[in-house]
Amino acid sequence: MKRIGSVGFAAALLLLAAWSLLPVIWTAITSISKVQDLTAIPPNIFPDSPDFSSYGKLFGFDPKSWDVWTTMKQSTVNSLIGSVGGMVVVTFLALLSGYAFARVKFPGRNLVFFVCIATMALPGYAVMIPLYRLMMELHLLNTYPGIILIFSSAYAPIAVWLMRGFVAGLPREIEESATIDGAGRWRILMSIVFPLTAPGLVAVAIITFLGCWSMFVTVMVFSPSLKTLNVFISEFVLKTSIDYPMMCAVGVISMIPPILIVAFLNRYLISGLMLGSIKG
Repeated sequence: MKRIGSVGFAAALLLLAAWSLLPVIWTAITSISKVQDLTAIPPNIFPDSPDFSSYGKLFGFDPKSWDVWTTMKQSTVNSLIGSVGGMVVVTFLALLSGYAFARVKFPGRNLVFFVCIATMALPGYAVMIPLYRLMMELHLLNTYPGIILIFSSAYAPIAVWLMRGFVAGLPREIEESATIDGAGRWRILMSIVFPLTAPGLVAVAIITFLGCWSMFVTVMVFSPSLKTLNVFISEFVLKTSIDYPMMCAVGVISMIPPILIVAFLNRYLISGLMLGSIKG
């Protein structure tokens, strides 16, 4: 009976993996297909001869599509600047705020923390118009600081919530011993709290980067000139046609950084989240 249960569980996991990987596989196949194969009736799902011309255009091997390569390159830079910048800002703020909410006693601490967490329940579209007016008044539309600021505001609440749990789970005795030895709060934060919560910080950084990398509507609204890869994908949807191979080729390229991060840093993400769940 136990063996049957194990086989059923393994089969369920395989079905779930297949269901999750199907869009990725379909995107990769479409990127090396011809438009005629995709629009045929019935469609030729598996092309007889792979066509890598879409990747040639994106990487500048086709002189006639040099503008596509230029836009592709700039979109990649914009995505990296926005995602890495947002990740750095959110991680730093989460460390400071998480420590303050977990260890520093000040009037209204719980209320401020509740308000911070409550912002996660607000739909992004509900605050988009006020945010747009604010960004316009600050002259931050179509700028890198503006993108980073919007990305940071989107993921700071969940990062603060996670870091508060990580810090709250640390033994107070370690910090009290450091205080007796004359260490101030900043010294305790950087010398004790920061190293001990490193797995949690890595988890926060990964979650933030992946979230910022996948932003689409936010970039379209607040920074249409500094288009990211996700916005670049939408440019292949024309009024009378859709260039599916080009769209999927950009999609495959845009999936590479998240896949690499999850593949090589997955254990840090899991350990960091487990740290917060066990000790928080």
